[in-house]
Amino acid sequence: MKKARYFFACSIICALLCSCAIQSRIPSNTDPQASTHLIEKPSFPAETQPYREIDRWETIQTKLLEVISGANTFFSHDFEKTLTIDDYCSTYGMDDAVKITKYAIIDLDQDNVPEIVLGITENEQSDFGFLVLRYENDSVVGYDFTYRQMIDLKKDGTFGYLGGVADTGYARLNFTDNSWEYIKICNVTETADTVMFFCNGQEVSKEAYWETVAEQDSKEEVEWLTY
Repeated sequence: MKKARYFFACSIICALLCSCAIQSRIPSNTDPQASTHLIEKPSFPAETQPYREIDRWETIQTKLLEVISGANTFFSHDFEKTLTIDDYCSTYGMDDAVKITKYAIIDLDQDNVPEIVLGITENEQSDFGFLVLRYENDSVVGYDFTYRQMIDLKKDGTFGYLGGVADTGYARLNFTDNSWEYIKICNVTETADTVMFFCNGQEVSKEAYWETVAEQDSKEEVEWLTY
């Protein structure tokens, strides 16, 4: 009888020891080292962190200013070649005296990076046209605009345009695949029989159109700097 009790007690002790050994191999949720390992986030070198918006603006602005200072070149989509500003004026003017007289730093397409708009005169004629410099695919590129394509540029990047009776109004720019297009705010079209008024692509009354025009005219003009 005593032997039976002895073997029973030994069995219980062995079972308890085995249970403790198994438990010791399971990570505890309260173990500080195990907990830290589970929530640790990977670290990245500082240079791989995304640019802050202000850093990106300043970096691109510096690249654009290098071009207008003559220290660097840009690719002209209209002339399809790489030029300095002096080369551009010579190519644009041919036999005429073309000069850059002013410039403005502005976000034309509202993508939180700057463009530079350069005002062009030809034979001393003011506001003959404009050259827009912007940063695309890791380089500076340029687009030409006549005066009628970008009238009375505002601080928010909007402006008027004259497309003849077929299409006249106010817009901002959108750049797409080596080209640009108008995002029209309001415009009027005229045919032999009909005059139609639009705001944001929707036909509106004449009164609604002129209210939008008044809002545009009241906006603050862009700040032009002497070139």
